[in-house]
Amino acid sequence: MVWSSIALERREALANLSLEHPRINVRPHWLNVDGPTMLEATKKYHLEGIVANNISSIYQPGRRSRGWLKTPLRANCEAVLCGFVPGSGGAAGGVGSLILGAHDDSGSLVHVGNVGTGLTDRQRRELRAKLVELEQSISPFAIEPPRAVTRNASWSRPFLVCDVECREFTGGSLRHPSFRGRRDDKTADEVKVPLFDSDAT
Repeated sequence: MVWSSIALERREALANLSLEHPRINVRPHWLNVDGPTMLEATKKYHLEGIVANNISSIYQPGRRSRGWLKTPLRANCEAVLCGFVPGSGGAAGGVGSLILGAHDDSGSLVHVGNVGTGLTDRQRRELRAKLVELEQSISPFAIEPPRAVTRNASWSRPFLVCDVECREFTGGSLRHPSFRGRRDDKTADEVKVPLFDSDAT
């Protein structure tokens, strides 16, 4: 009870400082709200997730306390494989990252990001082989992606479809994408720019 009181007093004191700065944002907090309810509210307002803590826990400098739990929200979407950036180091001989696309409202194929995580060594090699079979000399996108993407890129005909897990789609790109696997039940023409529930509100 002593630690609970101290934690809440410190939180209240921080909130009362009325800090206003582009790099400082004191997040609101709630007590006695169950996890599922908080997650639903987080989804509704298009937030990244929740951080929950035991108010009786203490700060442990230099360590991640088990009294704090971070639960980020993830969403699934489809993307078209439009090429790859060759791998290096441990990923040499495979793909370093996959170049992803999707069709916008006009039907044009647009770049929605690259994904390099979630791939096994075997997938990196196999996907490179498949994309090389579909290789073409020019970008398949209606608008040329940023130079950071096109540098060392190997372009492919937009034929293969994959599943990607991400935090959100914002600013024309997937945030924190992770490769989840190929999709053989969808054609590339069916893949649209991601629209998550929060985008429609």
